[in-house]
Amino acid sequence: MKILYLHGWQSVSGGVKPTFLRDHGHTVIEPELDHDDFEAAVRTAQIEYDRHEPDVVVGSSRGGAVAMNIESRNRPLVLLCPAWKKWGTAHTIKSPCTILHSRQDDVVPFEHSELLIANSGLPTTTLCEVGNDHRLADTEPLAAMLDACGTLYSMSLMFSFYQGLYRKGPGSESSTRQALKSLGDLPSAARVVDFGCGAGAASMVLARTLDCHITAIDIHQPFLEELEEHARRNGLTSQIETFQANMADPPIPDGSVDLVWS
Repeated sequence: MKILYLHGWQSVSGGVKPTFLRDHGHTVIEPELDHDDFEAAVRTAQIEYDRHEPDVVVGSSRGGAVAMNIESRNRPLVLLCPAWKKWGTAHTIKSPCTILHSRQDDVVPFEHSELLIANSGLPTTTLCEVGNDHRLADTEPLAAMLDACGTLYSMSLMFSFYQGLYRKGPGSESSTRQALKSLGDLPSAARVVDFGCGAGAASMVLARTLDCHITAIDIHQPFLEELEEHARRNGLTSQIETFQANMADPPIPDGSVDLVWS
């Protein structure tokens, strides 16, 4: 795996975290970032990103803010206690992303990462509480960083397989319609949740066939953006709303659903 590592303020190349990643067999690009000029640091990071096209971007503290302010498209981000409130203009992040932070951090408050998740509309599981201080250089946070890089990279590879395909998984329109025939009666304006909706192949059939309102849920934001565009083109935006979440943290109150589709 090729990793762009963006160090924190007053940190130097060859620190504990990038060394840990190298020791586990990964190629680590670690540019020297300007400590006094944040915009210069962002420019340097962008140049290195464009030159190397890394698989994952890791940013620590101020480096996390740098990572948020470069154009990284849909590359996975692993942010370690990102100091986004102090540096830069980016106040949101996109999936795929994992934030690692300690509640004992006395430099960047843990609450800042909670706010960042809320600002971004991302699942609460995006934020992982780990470690005992700001450095996150002990065994547990280092292992969590390595695991986050591997997990997000694997997810990115999987999602790239479906790029350009309308249906992001098994099945077909005919199989969706066949499954609908086995349903009993649903109430008018039925509340439907489509888990793992992908780009909405099933959601579109459900919306055309049923008197319903659909909450379409997927963990991959680009899929949801495709679904929103399909709904717009077909005049179904009033029937379909999207949420980025996973099945471990669904934004659906108990007892509020008539049909779960997955």
